[in-house]
Amino acid sequence: MAPLGEGHDVTEAAGRRDYLPELDGLRALSVGFVLLVHASYGRLQGGFLGVDIFFVISGYLITRLMMLERVATGRVDLREFYLRRVFRIIPPLLACLVLAMLLWTGTLADRLPVAVAVMAFFANFLPAEMLGSLGHTWSLAIEEQFYVVWPIVFILASYRGSRPAAIIAALVIVSAVAIRFAMLAAGYPPVLLYTFTPARTDGLMLGCLLAITETALSARLPQRLLRPLAWICFVAIVATLFFAQRDFMQEVAPAFTLFALLAATLIFTVPRLADGDPLRRAFASPVARYVGRRSYGLYLYHYPIFHAAEAYRQPGNLTNYLLVVTVEVALSLVVTELSWRFLEQPMLRVKKRYSWRRVQAATSAPSAT
Repeated sequence: MAPLGEGHDVTEAAGRRDYLPELDGLRALSVGFVLLVHASYGRLQGGFLGVDIFFVISGYLITRLMMLERVATGRVDLREFYLRRVFRIIPPLLACLVLAMLLWTGTLADRLPVAVAVMAFFANFLPAEMLGSLGHTWSLAIEEQFYVVWPIVFILASYRGSRPAAIIAALVIVSAVAIRFAMLAAGYPPVLLYTFTPARTDGLMLGCLLAITETALSARLPQRLLRPLAWICFVAIVATLFFAQRDFMQEVAPAFTLFALLAATLIFTVPRLADGDPLRRAFASPVARYVGRRSYGLYLYHYPIFHAAEAYRQPGNLTNYLLVVTVEVALSLVVTELSWRFLEQPMLRVKKRYSWRRVQAATSAPSAT
């Protein structure tokens, strides 16, 4: 997931827009994929790749924000970085944990170890069948492990320029593919590759690499290629929803990297399309932005609700299927909206107190004397 929710003022720093509304549309696409795979009872297998789009967005935005902060203030404040992550990530996750505990029919002995693993961000190392109503938190664990390590690596590596950080990102991408090759050759079950952090960092690091190199890419890529590239990648990503098979993606080592490359290309091209382009307008539309800004909560809350509703499913009964899915989606949207209004937005206001933009505004304000 990309639980960023940063401020939505459009500013310019080093030629970059601070807020890209099109990325909210990409978040909406990502969470839509995830909802579809669960609402279809796994029939639309390609929907699980929505998580990979989230990974690329997360890597891109985190690195981009650190670069903006360094340009604006001359440094990246790690303490404030981690505080912002805490205020954005932890409150909705705690609410999700409470919801899951209430809906989960397992015993306390089943639930307690999972709750600890979720809050300690190592749920991806637990067996999927053990996670129950929190089966989706493996991806959050990987993202949080990334949030802990990458900012430190980025700050140290980019002290004298961005090239060392770009090289490290590229090496991690190659390493992730090599690890998947090695694990498959050694006979490890493919599902382990799906949740094992070293084997799943390529999407995150592709996003990081894009953030570091996008200025150079913008200067070198002919403008006329942006539109065809964006549309080709968009069509290819949508096609995976219907045609991608989980087994194939897990058993072909470079598959996740290639899909992440499609997502990274879409992230790069869509905000640079002409204002009137229908693809850019769709991703920046009010509906897409509405869903995208709430995508973290929707991702968190839908799974416990869908998991609890499994008890009411009647295989082969179309009327039952439509009724259960309608209730699942409706409840997920209601809980997400309540969380956004009464939990996430207040926490976002707290988070802004630790924003480098606040410091920049204070230092650039005219003197009172």
